[in-house]
Amino acid sequence: METKKYGTGWESLGYNSYNDYLASDIWKERSNIKINNNPNCYLCGVEKRKIEKIKVKWYCRICNLKYRDYKKQVGIRIPLKCFRGKKHIFTNEKLKIIGEFLIVHHITYFNVGNEDSGDLVVLCRICHKKIHTKKGVANAGGV
Repeated sequence: METKKYGTGWESLGYNSYNDYLASDIWKERSNIKINNNPNCYLCGVEKRKIEKIKVKWYCRICNLKYRDYKKQVGIRIPLKCFRGKKHIFTNEKLKIIGEFLIVHHITYFNVGNEDSGDLVVLCRICHKKIHTKKGVANAGGV
C-alpha cells in the first residue's frame, strides 16, 4: 500500500511551496468560501469583520470640522477653505468596524491543495496565533 507523501497537494497543482499555494487564487477562493459559510471564529466565536455606516452629525471628511462650526465661520467671514485650499466635503456618515479578520487554518497538512471542509477551520487572528505557539496548541485542543 502506497502512503501519501506529506504536502503533495500543492505540488500536484504546480506550486513550489506551501507559501506559493497560500498566495494563489485557488487558496483565496477556498478560504473565502469557508469564511462565508462559517462567519465566526471556531474557538472564541468572534464575528467576521464588518464595516457599517452609521449616521452622525454633519462634519467635514477631510478636516473633521463640524458643520455648525463651519456655519459660524461663514457668519464672521473666516476663509471657507479646508486643508491645502480644498473645499470642505460634508457628510453625516462614519464607518464603524465590527468584529475581527478571520483566517482559515489547516487542521491537517496532508491534503493541502485538495482540502475537504473538515481539513479547515475558521479562526480569528488572536486564536490563530495561539494555535501556532506551543502553549496555544495544548489549550486549543489540538485544532
